[in-house]
Amino acid sequence: MKKKLILVAVFCLILLPKTAYSQNTWEECSPWACECDKAADRCIRTGFGQYQCRPATKVGYDCQPQALGLGCVECGSGLECKRAGFGTYICISEDADPKDYLCNPWTHEPCDKDEGEKCVRVSWGHYECSKSATAKKLCDGMPPECDQCIETGKSWTALGCLPTDPLGLIKHFFPFLLGLGGLVAFSLIVFSGIQILTSAGNPEKVQGAKETITSAVTGLLFIILSLFLLKLIGVDVLQIPGL
Repeated sequence: MKKKLILVAVFCLILLPKTAYSQNTWEECSPWACECDKAADRCIRTGFGQYQCRPATKVGYDCQPQALGLGCVECGSGLECKRAGFGTYICISEDADPKDYLCNPWTHEPCDKDEGEKCVRVSWGHYECSKSATAKKLCDGMPPECDQCIETGKSWTALGCLPTDPLGLIKHFFPFLLGLGGLVAFSLIVFSGIQILTSAGNPEKVQGAKETITSAVTGLLFIILSLFLLKLIGVDVLQIPGL
């Protein structure tokens, strides 16, 4: 009986890693199979005994090397996980030198000061030239657009790259708010028309539907003229900078 239980346990240990883990982006994966559903994803180690399907690690980012044939390839296509220092491994091309991607935190070389680069700590023992000290940490496992977003001073969110200043945020969402307002106004007009058709001559329902249509048309006109009003009030009257 004990032998059968041991065989079942071994069988489960062999099959469990391939069946118990999901393989979609940001979900757990099997460190034995190293497979993810998306070709751009890699089964990346996120902690002790924890692996997750994430976008392939980009050039210069930390990675976990394979040891004795164990572990998964974390770097993107054409990249290798090379040793850059004691306990530090980064993804770089096959013919590249890891030293070219690192800098000295004491001499701040070879960072380009004219470009606003600084020698920042990416991880333990890993220093690299970057315009943003948090860019590497925030964009780890994210699409390439994340780096570009952070470098321009914006914030990378679930909605994409968003400006950090209030005025820029308003400019970003203004077209969507216009579209949403137009959709709401159109929906109210359609709803009021249906209400008039189904009122069966009830004066109160007809009057209420007419008032709703009037309010919706008025709001729609304000939306159409909103750009003109914004320029008139914001620029000509209040003289808000940036508008």
